[in-house]
Amino acid sequence: MTELSTQAWAAKTFSHAQLGDSRRNRRLVAIAVAAATTPAGLVTHAMGTQAEREGAFRFLESDKICTESVARAVFESAAKDCAAVSQVFVVLDQTDITVIDREGVRGLGPSPNRRPVERRGVQVMTALALDAAGIPIGLLDQQWWCRPEERTPWGKKDPRPPHERESWKWVTAFDASLKRLTTLAPSSKPWFVMDRGADFHGILVQAVELGVTLTIRSAQERTIRKQSHLRRLSTTLGRQPVLGTIEISLPRTHERDARIGRFELRAHHQDTKIRTK
Repeated sequence: MTELSTQAWAAKTFSHAQLGDSRRNRRLVAIAVAAATTPAGLVTHAMGTQAEREGAFRFLESDKICTESVARAVFESAAKDCAAVSQVFVVLDQTDITVIDREGVRGLGPSPNRRPVERRGVQVMTALALDAAGIPIGLLDQQWWCRPEERTPWGKKDPRPPHERESWKWVTAFDASLKRLTTLAPSSKPWFVMDRGADFHGILVQAVELGVTLTIRSAQERTIRKQSHLRRLSTTLGRQPVLGTIEISLPRTHERDARIGRFELRAHHQDTKIRTK
């Protein structure tokens, strides 16, 4: 971003946030410009002068600032930008953010593996809008939460209502994103793309009932009806012709060596609904 485009982006995104005072909006715009210009991760590095740093810290620590209003400004700005394209891909995924909190004073939950105990964090569900070329447009929604200290003992036999389970965050982010697009970009057709955590009954039913196009990375075996017979989804797809292939370079991680992943595209038309139970 150039300085001019950064200023224009920050003003368009944050100047209308419902913060109760125009001075707070001006401060928020200034912080956004500094963070976008110098994405250092620390307020002390992003803000250029002592006065700017002091103003930023006061803003971030103020009880009068509604963080939901700031987030809403980001989401609504992205939804409005989606109106400029006819097709928008909405990519949803869950991740975790962890920090070291030896004193236990940050109010965070346990890390995914709960070890070591001083590693604490939050779970984040993000809905990112992309245009047809894969260029990011902006965030349409984001959910934050902390996991309980103890793991739930039920596993797949969780007796809690669906809306009380962590998996329901997929539905919450899906609904919020779709509502913003329907309201602020009604002419743009959304196509939701989700990782395997979304392969469960709640999100599938929601998408079918609303008539929304949805792609999910499969995690569960599904049953489909083909010529009046029930067939396994994976077996049926495996017998379909390859429509295309793509190779992606996967970098080395602490769990695997660097490699080339080869992906094949196959398709099968399903006249009836996929059975999800």
